[in-house]
Amino acid sequence: MSFRNNGRAVRGRKQFRPKREKRRLLPFGSNMAENFRGAFQRLASQLTDDDTDNDEERQSQEIRSLHHHENVPSSSNFSALPSDSNFIGMESRSTRHRSEMQSRKSHPKGLKGKEIGLWYRDRDRNKNLNKSEKKEKKKKCEVIEIYLDEEDEKQIREMLNSIKTEFPHPIQKAIPKFDAMSDSEDEAAAMDSDSDLINETNPDDWKEVTNVKRKSDKSIKQEFSKSKEVKLQSANAKYEHLEESAFKKKFLRSITGTIEKNVMDSLNTKKLVRNPELDKQMVNKLNSKIKSYEFQSMLSYRKKLPAFKMMKEISDTITSNQVVVISGETGCGKTTQVAQFILDNEIQMGNGSITYIVCTQPRRISAISVAERVAEERCEVIGMNSVGYQIRLESKLPNSRGAILYCTTGILLKKLAEDPALLDVSHLILDEIHERDTLSDFVITILKDVLPKRSDLKLILMSASLNAESFSRYYNNCAMLHIPGITFEVKQYYLEDVLEMTKYGGRLKEKISVTSKRNRKKKQEQQDYSNMIEPYIRLCELEKKYSKTTLKLLENMNIEEIDLEMIVDLVEYICYNKNDGAILIFLPGWDKISQLHSLLQESQLLKRKQCLFIPLHSMISTMQQKSAFKRPGRGVRKIIISTNIAETSITIDDIVYVIDSGKTKMKNFDVLNNITTLKEEWVSLANATQRKGRAGRVRKGECYHLFSRAREQELASYPLPELMRTRLEEVILQAKMLQVGYIKPFLSKVMNPPDLIAIDISLELLMTLNALDDEENLTPLGYHLAKLPLDPQTGKMILFAAIFSCVDPIFSVAASLNHRDPFIIPPIAKKEAATEKWKELAGNTKSDHLAVVQAIYNWETAEKQRRGFQFAKQYFLSHSNIAFLCNLKKQFAQELYGMKFLNFPSEKNEDANLYSNNISVLKAIICAGLYPNVAIIRDIQFKSRRVIKYIDTPEDGKVQLHLKSINYDEHDFESRFLMYHLKLKSFAVCLHDTTMVFPLPLLFFGHKFEISRLNEMVVITVSKDIQFTCLESTALLIKELRQRLDLLLEHKICHPGVINWSPDSDEGILLRAIIKLISSEDKRLTNVYKSDEALEEDESGDSDSDDYYDSP
Repeated sequence: MSFRNNGRAVRGRKQFRPKREKRRLLPFGSNMAENFRGAFQRLASQLTDDDTDNDEERQSQEIRSLHHHENVPSSSNFSALPSDSNFIGMESRSTRHRSEMQSRKSHPKGLKGKEIGLWYRDRDRNKNLNKSEKKEKKKKCEVIEIYLDEEDEKQIREMLNSIKTEFPHPIQKAIPKFDAMSDSEDEAAAMDSDSDLINETNPDDWKEVTNVKRKSDKSIKQEFSKSKEVKLQSANAKYEHLEESAFKKKFLRSITGTIEKNVMDSLNTKKLVRNPELDKQMVNKLNSKIKSYEFQSMLSYRKKLPAFKMMKEISDTITSNQVVVISGETGCGKTTQVAQFILDNEIQMGNGSITYIVCTQPRRISAISVAERVAEERCEVIGMNSVGYQIRLESKLPNSRGAILYCTTGILLKKLAEDPALLDVSHLILDEIHERDTLSDFVITILKDVLPKRSDLKLILMSASLNAESFSRYYNNCAMLHIPGITFEVKQYYLEDVLEMTKYGGRLKEKISVTSKRNRKKKQEQQDYSNMIEPYIRLCELEKKYSKTTLKLLENMNIEEIDLEMIVDLVEYICYNKNDGAILIFLPGWDKISQLHSLLQESQLLKRKQCLFIPLHSMISTMQQKSAFKRPGRGVRKIIISTNIAETSITIDDIVYVIDSGKTKMKNFDVLNNITTLKEEWVSLANATQRKGRAGRVRKGECYHLFSRAREQELASYPLPELMRTRLEEVILQAKMLQVGYIKPFLSKVMNPPDLIAIDISLELLMTLNALDDEENLTPLGYHLAKLPLDPQTGKMILFAAIFSCVDPIFSVAASLNHRDPFIIPPIAKKEAATEKWKELAGNTKSDHLAVVQAIYNWETAEKQRRGFQFAKQYFLSHSNIAFLCNLKKQFAQELYGMKFLNFPSEKNEDANLYSNNISVLKAIICAGLYPNVAIIRDIQFKSRRVIKYIDTPEDGKVQLHLKSINYDEHDFESRFLMYHLKLKSFAVCLHDTTMVFPLPLLFFGHKFEISRLNEMVVITVSKDIQFTCLESTALLIKELRQRLDLLLEHKICHPGVINWSPDSDEGILLRAIIKLISSEDKRLTNVYKSDEALEEDESGDSDSDDYYDSP
């Protein structure tokens, strides 16, 4: 085995010993292992004697004392416990009886007649039960030994003793026998009692009613008002121990107020006050501008837009209604023109001084580009007059009155948190709301409560034409306008037409003739398909439009699977029978794109034509993406193979033919299994319409849908709103900042409310992260996390990076998790070369996250030497992505500087990076942010020259590492714990990014653990799946360090400030002691591992933890 321990193979698998291994070392200390082996053998013998004496009650008590009823230590490849210890005495009599029954081939002698039949019945009945017990036994927690060097332990104890601040808790000196203690028993008991009280009084305790009908709005409001008083009274008492500070005042205000009260308080002030003199100046300035040559030139272009032709109708409708829904096709001009119509109309009416228009955009780039375009049309410099923009940490603001501000939806949420009545806004435009992203749905729900109290606030919702009616209904059937678009006619063909054109049926018939009759699910799917397709086939037979071969093929549901060979035939058909023009092919993912790309290049018919094949995916390099926009030379047909990135995000203006596979990969959240899934699904009608529209931009086009007309009738009208298919942690934190109260009543008012189970899962994670308390109130940590533009786990990671002084590398990790990693999908021929380069960046860290750190660091170094682009190309990195990630890092530094966790607004500041070269600290902070996302390597085996890793997570059971992960081919792990961020289920549950961590970070940054004593052994339990053994002195040291760390973290979170690292500072001494402990574990286990492998590298004895960054 690759894991260094003295155990045998997990769960009875054959132990693998690579030939290069000549000896096996115990990384956790062989002396300790021998002691524990003796202890367990004595315990097993004692329990066996008890069983012989029929003292079953005592036996059960002994078993229950082992790891709290269920976690009996078992052998493991990672365990210091002996795999051959005899635990037979721990089995119950019934279990042994079943085993004896099943071991017999025939019944015992002496049975007669009916007794024989009953014996066989019981044997067969117990077979399944025995199998399930074996399955559960395999899942038993495996105990790992932690061993500290005596000298290290002594030094750390001396460091703790030098701390002058009095410890508020009595320091534990010993662990009683057969006694379990938590590192916060009193607190846990208090939490349990508080939870009982909340369950009795909290009207939002809906955890038990996830399958019950939703409560009425009236009952929700009544129950919500009853609980308000309880929350107001308890908040001040709960945090009275905090020192008085500006942070404490803001924090308490955020958890004791309500949005209704905040809106009423805000209405007592009036920000937009009419200024008659300013009104006249604005009118004169506008009239003067209209007469200018530059403005008239721009006006001639604007007049060509469909929206301009409806200018008066749009202005009048907005003036006479508080809420208006404006729908329009792409290119109609609604985004750039509507805000200008409103501004010019209000200025001409003498209302310029009380007009301030905010227009939201779902993406940062669109907010900037639209603002720049509108400023250009108004002949202005952006940010200097009436047009500006504001995105996260970047802005060019316009005038405070008579102006238009384009911003992201996130910026609007911040404005709502500061001023829930939006008193400085006269008109609010929410653009692209048809995308149904989470923040837009959230804002729409908030505004529905604000508008009745702000009768002078105008709300304009702008959407694609397909689902505008639903928004109108949500706002009580408000006024609607539709603006036509500019597109050319696109002729549509369907699957049955494609089969007729290509004559592909002969080969396809052979491929799909076999149907799985044994699979019930498959049979049901076939039946559902038959119910859908048969009426349509009968209609086609009457019309005699299609051949019998085509109609026969339509009868089998396998015809709807993506057939790449048929797509190749269709491309050949277009190239030989249609006029020139680029072809755009929509496929659901990179796997299909790469396969089709290879098939098209191999096509003999296409080789006779001049074709340019371009794969298009969000993860390929920018240079490759740009080639899709360039027009090819004369006589060359451009063929683009793309995901849905080409639906809306980009426009390729020379597309004439579109091939729509009808499938897309949609990320969804499976609430029953608590996992994000990424599976192929049918597109919606809205998606299909968008795809069709790509062919009609410059001239008449054609669209080939690879699904039947019958299937089209079954497609959903629109994609599922993001709020219903994503995790909700960020939404909940934002809602808490706006003080909406208990989250379930609030989210029940959304247009399409999310599943109650999804809410429960997100609440549970936020409570695990200590972002919310048991009453759903923000904690001080949650207050900070809500203010960061990151998901809660990544936000926690960068806060801890500031505290442990390692911000630069951790900011690199956080930026990649927040946006995307810098690695690109290489050309198929260079896949292996790319993998080797990425492994080179990771070194021996066993970490995808630290590979990103090294990539960004090396790129920054190369960029200073003006060879950043060359380095990115050499290591298969996206130059533009890395530049973006570096910009994000600067923004994180500014955020933490504003929150007083950094002294300087720079991630490169030396004082903020004292431990940035310590790999142990970096892994520990990654663990702090990603916890509880822990995977456990149970075993590694070599089969047919392949490495097979048996990895599982507590929630999902067996999981796999993604092909792109650095650890995919790795088989030498010094620890069995992997932290991960992204877990997706497609063909299997895959971990996309992992970092191997040692046990101690889990103890310091994971769940609050429990310590129990069993004879000479001390067991530390983090969870039912994670347990460790160690000496008593080690357990007591870890316990005290963890308690002191928790107190320090609570203090720093509640009193933001930079850590004092001076030699005599108590907080500096404590953190250095923890860092020394974590680093010694990492260094010791790594060095033991290296010696066991007889590695001759690193002869100086230095570990990776001493200096991580390498030169490029």
